Amino acid sequence: MDNTALERKLNSKTAALTVLSEELEKCRIERDNLKIILENKMLHNTYNRNYQLNYDKLVNQLREENKILRLEAEDIRQKLQDAQGDNQVLRTGGFVKDCINTILTSSDGKEELVKNLEIIHSKYQQLKLDFGLLLDDKQELITERDGVRSKIRRLNYQLAASLNANKNQCILDIDSILLENKYLNERLQLEIAEKEMLRKTNSLYQNTSKTNDDLSLLSANNSITRKVLACKQMQQILETGNLQALFSNSTTLADLRKLCQTLFEALQDKNIALNHQKKTNKVLAKRLEDLENKLKTINHGEAIMSPSLVLLNECSNTSDETDIETSSIDESNTNCLIYKEDESIIKNINFDKYPNEMNTLPKNLQQLVSEAMQTITIDSSNHSNPSTSTKACLSSTSDINI
Repeated sequence: MDNTALERKLNSKTAALTVLSEELEKCRIERDNLKIILENKMLHNTYNRNYQLNYDKLVNQLREENKILRLEAEDIRQKLQDAQGDNQVLRTGGFVKDCINTILTSSDGKEELVKNLEIIHSKYQQLKLDFGLLLDDKQELITERDGVRSKIRRLNYQLAASLNANKNQCILDIDSILLENKYLNERLQLEIAEKEMLRKTNSLYQNTSKTNDDLSLLSANNSITRKVLACKQMQQILETGNLQALFSNSTTLADLRKLCQTLFEALQDKNIALNHQKKTNKVLAKRLEDLENKLKTINHGEAIMSPSLVLLNECSNTSDETDIETSSIDESNTNCLIYKEDESIIKNINFDKYPNEMNTLPKNLQQLVSEAMQTITIDSSNHSNPSTSTKACLSSTSDINI
């Protein structure tokens, strides 16, 4: 009676398991159908902003449904494990009743085999669960990668339209453009500071020249004779060492004050020039570090691409890309004039007109600074052709290293 009752329970549980497995398969089929529907909607409506909000909501709902399905699957697996345990109990009970003699003779070896089989089966089930979780994680990562790729593609085409790039050149290195923009901003700030410094010095020299002109018109001959006498007196006093004579005459004291003022102003100008030169040297050092890093990343004559370029090279040319190309070309026609004006301004800048302290540097440093300025002009002129600009940067860095 016990065996029949247990067999009935076993049959009922197996039937329930089959029903649950069928429901699980239906749920999986529904989940796959939902995934297919979402993927089709993503392909047709990738560039619609209003749909992106709905897409985020749908993704969140699907994630919640996936979590619920995972919990249900775990419950079903737990029930299946319980049923398998009951089956093992029934099998061991029937096996004991039917084959008592054989168990008594070779019980130890068979028990070890059964234990090993159970351990292997449990490991197999665990690996199966881990494999399913890894597949789910992989699918989520693929969806995130596609989203990032679409964003980078959009940025690339908008940037190409704003920079008026060539039609054949579909891919731009966004990271290198950002670094170049940062360097040019720093350079522009330094030029503005230098311009302010030159304006202040110019106003100061104009004021001093006006005062000197007025004084020279009044007493030109007297000033020359006084200067000659003052210089001779200063030489004699310094040679003899009689410093008390300096403080005896009021004229010598006034001359000394004027001399100290002029020396102090000259020192201030030199300090300002030195600080400005330090800033320019820092900017050039950063530029050289960037160029050295680019040279280090070169592999067999070709630089290693940034992550944005890798994603853009992997993606295929679809109909969406053609639509974006047409829109970007329309935008480029509007932004073309602004970019050309900026290019002409950059090209027309003559750094020789601004008398900074480059002429006071040694010859080696002057060569380095001039070569760096040449690289900046080459980069601005060859902005549309990245291959020529990279060659020019490499040649300039090789000359600097030499």
